[in-house]
Amino acid sequence: MLFQEAWHPNCFRCVTCEQPLVDMLYFYKDGNYYCGRHFGDTMYPRCGGCDELIFAKEYTRAEDKDWHLNHFCCFGCDLELGGHRYMVKLDQPYCLNCYMTKFARLCHRCNNKIGPDVQRISHKELHWHASPECFLCYECNGNLLNKRFIVKNDSVFCSSDCKKDFFDKLEQEQTYSRVQK
Repeated sequence: MLFQEAWHPNCFRCVTCEQPLVDMLYFYKDGNYYCGRHFGDTMYPRCGGCDELIFAKEYTRAEDKDWHLNHFCCFGCDLELGGHRYMVKLDQPYCLNCYMTKFARLCHRCNNKIGPDVQRISHKELHWHASPECFLCYECNGNLLNKRFIVKNDSVFCSSDCKKDFFDKLEQEQTYSRVQK
């Protein structure tokens, strides 16, 4: 049956990528014609790191891709990630140390980094640990978790009264320091 088929040269193509197969090495499987690359894909998984076929019996499956064991690595430091916790950022895997160094947000209150598995509260480019120690009114130190808040000049307040008091004190301090000079 295979040799009885006739094709226009431009119509004889790989079923997967549609690359012309005329004058190319091609393969036939399950009623379809394949270029060498895509025939290999029907037989073996392809590594998400090096794009080569994986012939080994052991390999890692992560992020909807197959990987040679030594190719599923941190994009920042090349630590092998098989069996370790990792985070994905910009479609690349990172170990927790590299993720914290490169991507973790700083808490606006305590200036510590907020880990990927720690709850945070964000408003535009401001971030806080979602804890009663960090998400506080800048004037009265009242806990703001699960409450309405007001943000002005990168400071967070529980009420317009606290906001007014804070900026009134700030203005008085600035006036006093100008007088002292």
